[in-house]
Amino acid sequence: MNKTAYSPPYNNDVTFEYLRDLDRPPFSEEALTTFSPAALAQVRESEAY
Repeated sequence: MNKTAYSPPYNNDVTFEYLRDLDRPPFSEEALTTFSPAALAQVRESEAY
């Protein structure tokens, strides 16, 4: 593929910090205590994946 003036620079480099952040849960345990039972069940179900 020819590089043109319109080709944005792109690479597949991923930093350690980025990968570490992907492993963090989206909600703290403190925040989960404020969820309704239905919402908490949905979060727990999605954590299984």
